[in-house]
Amino acid sequence: GQYLNLDKDHNGMLSKEELSRYGTATMTNVFLDRVFQECLTYDGEMAIQELMKIHGQDPVSFQDVKDEIFDMVKPKDPLKISLQDLINSNQGDTVTTILIDLNGFWTYENREALVANDSENSADLDDT
Repeated sequence: GQYLNLDKDHNGMLSKEELSRYGTATMTNVFLDRVFQECLTYDGEMAIQELMKIHGQDPVSFQDVKDEIFDMVKPKDPLKISLQDLINSNQGDTVTTILIDLNGFWTYENREALVANDSENSADLDDT
């Protein structure tokens, strides 16, 4: 549904500009350029279905990704995460956000501090 909402001209295709508004609109131009290099495009636009595939559903190698992501997904192959692994883990949205969205990555990396800060603020409200 989110992808369909991005499709402003309702042609079933997304331009880089349309895709750049995904989520909190913090995907980098480098990331967007890479997506459009790797995926099949038609006159500079990408079919929405293409976005749902990860390298043609071949396993994705995450050599430089933190072990934490592998712990979240628990892939069958300890060196690769496949699309099916993401689906089975129910963590696909979180992993994708960590990898492609600057704010999503920051929020995930700082989640413990954010929870602690929320707890402190709640305690302050209880004291008043």
